[in-house]
Amino acid sequence: MNDTKLNICEFLEALHGRGVEESEPESGLSAQDLSRALASMETEYDRWVAKLLVCTGKSRQEIYDLGFKPDRVVRLLRELKERFCAWENSNVAAKDMVELRLKEKKDKLARKISEIEKTMELVQGKWTDARVGDLEEQKIALKESLQNTAATLERRSKQDEQRFNQAAKRTARRLVAEQRITKRSLGAGRKQELDSEDEEWLVKCIEDKATIHGRRHESVLYTHHRVKCRDLLNIANYRRFNKGKRLLKSVSNITIRARPTNKRSRQAKRRLGKGLWCSKKTTQD
Repeated sequence: MNDTKLNICEFLEALHGRGVEESEPESGLSAQDLSRALASMETEYDRWVAKLLVCTGKSRQEIYDLGFKPDRVVRLLRELKERFCAWENSNVAAKDMVELRLKEKKDKLARKISEIEKTMELVQGKWTDARVGDLEEQKIALKESLQNTAATLERRSKQDEQRFNQAAKRTARRLVAEQRITKRSLGAGRKQELDSEDEEWLVKCIEDKATIHGRRHESVLYTHHRVKCRDLLNIANYRRFNKGKRLLKSVSNITIRARPTNKRSRQAKRRLGKGLWCSKKTTQD
């Protein structure tokens, strides 16, 4: 056995945490770094939540150092709490909606099976075996669907529970999108320069200028030549000039209210107005 020497004083100091060099703490988050992090986020709601998490537990001076106003943070916290409650209510409502939908589907499948069974009793000996076999196949398929629906509704297995939760999650997302919980309110942002009165006036100009009288209800320019959105912008600016309003420069003020070329496109979903006149390109006779 090797002889070892132990310094009791150093041992006691090490035991009580003395004499140990503490590691330097990492530098805190600066206002510039926080601004870069917020700029990298996609939605305004994510930025709100990030601001709330960063400012939680900090003093007013520390919040000022991060580039935020404490009073604004308090209002933001109050608004986010309301949105959190609305989010939870959406999740609860989504589960109820999924249960109700599954129950209705279950009852509908049961009625179809009952109707097929009654039909098979009435046509017994009258229809051919092939037609009766088709009814039997439909009955078997409906019974399988009924069993799967009942299993999902009752959540008998982990897969059924996962299927139910996924349906509830999709429904909750749809409810959140409809209620605009994670989005800005519809009235937020810059006020639109082209109002509904200008839009209706433009439509009236198109109807008066249309050369195909049988198609005036379509409100599309049929003038035997190419018509561009620049022409519609000039018409709108003529009205605004007579009213003493500021003239428009961007053609997008017209295009976002025009009838979309593809109604299923993302641009069509974001457009404004009634969409009563020609689309962005051109319309010919």
